[in-house]
Amino acid sequence: MKLFDIEKYLLIVLLFSLMACSAVGTRFQLAAPPNVESSLVYIYRASSWKNMLISPGVLIDGEEKFLIQNGGYSFFYLKPGVHTFTLKLSDRWEGLAQVQVNTEPTQSYYLKVDTGLGPELFVRNFRIVKVADPIGQEEIKECGYLDPAQSKRFSKSYVLEDN
Repeated sequence: MKLFDIEKYLLIVLLFSLMACSAVGTRFQLAAPPNVESSLVYIYRASSWKNMLISPGVLIDGEEKFLIQNGGYSFFYLKPGVHTFTLKLSDRWEGLAQVQVNTEPTQSYYLKVDTGLGPELFVRNFRIVKVADPIGQEEIKECGYLDPAQSKRFSKSYVLEDN
């Protein structure tokens, strides 16, 4: 095999790997507006090459809801009030992995899961933050829907697995 053929083969393998690591649901669509007894919270993770193989568990008020994959989003109707949103991470990761949001009736909120690499090669960080509506509405457009009912469960390996 010539060097050029090997490079083409590696490029094809890399492209298929990148596609397999991203969420595959339908592109973002607005959910029905919340009623007077609920608020609507979108949780999304914009597609990025950083930590794309890692899918942290998302907990709402201590209950695991789904794994947030690279390029994915989900949404939840919640009773108005203070809610805690947490990313289930390993001890070796850094960053803000929890946020509290005081939701109001009939209002919508956008929570972004962000990730990056630390100054050391193997230090990764994830954080979950509330973002302003215009930012969330723009960034979530390219995300694919992740159905919590179909989500794999969190595993101690901190990598998306069949379990």
